[in-house]
Amino acid sequence: MRFADGAEGEADLQDELWGDMFEPLKDKKLFAAFRIDPDLDTLVWPNGADFAPEFLYQQVRPEYTLSFVDGQTRPR
Repeated sequence: MRFADGAEGEADLQDELWGDMFEPLKDKKLFAAFRIDPDLDTLVWPNGADFAPEFLYQQVRPEYTLSFVDGQTRPR
């Protein structure tokens, strides 16, 4: 993933794929069918699953938090 502030990296979401909404994403074909929702500013899947953008950001940059109040990143 690449974020607007230039932060980029990979996130291993395997341990997050549990429960009725996320379990189906273990199917690689469905997982690959994500899109970026322009209203939510995050990844969404055809089954309605999505991850909060701040969660995804912390997966890539665990040393930072992202504030959606002002869009700034700050060290933890």
